[in-house]
Amino acid sequence: MKKVGLYLDSVITGGTFQYNLSILEAFRSFPSDLINTVIAYSSDLWEAYLQKETLSIFKINRTIFSRLWFQIRTPLWLWRNTSKYFDVFSKSFINQKCDLWVFPSQDIWSYSLPIPALGTAHDLMHRYERQFPEAGSLMEYKSREKHYSRMCKYA
Repeated sequence: MKKVGLYLDSVITGGTFQYNLSILEAFRSFPSDLINTVIAYSSDLWEAYLQKETLSIFKINRTIFSRLWFQIRTPLWLWRNTSKYFDVFSKSFINQKCDLWVFPSQDIWSYSLPIPALGTAHDLMHRYERQFPEAGSLMEYKSREKHYSRMCKYA
């Protein structure tokens, strides 16, 4: 039997949230005799949507390390190789021993954790609609390119 995890980490509005709900519905439809499913979430906002859940669910609280590593620009290779030893957030995913984790919110965790993962790219508008500052500024362009290249390499 395969074990597949889903990490819900989206605000409760907008298209990314709707996509998260769609993926959650897909997880609910998996045949339980073939696939063991686990749902992890970090925001209390998800609790209302998971109250009557029959799948295995658990809340993961981010630690000070997992909150700061990105902000202090720790090299990704260093974080991926060491977080499993000291970061409770990372250990929570690793300890589930999933064959695959699904990250539908286009977040950094799809490539930051040393686990088999499937990441989601919602759009590449920074490449096609550069006239919009929220998507096409040079700083935003570089940030998104770095994010997507890491996702392609590790997730």
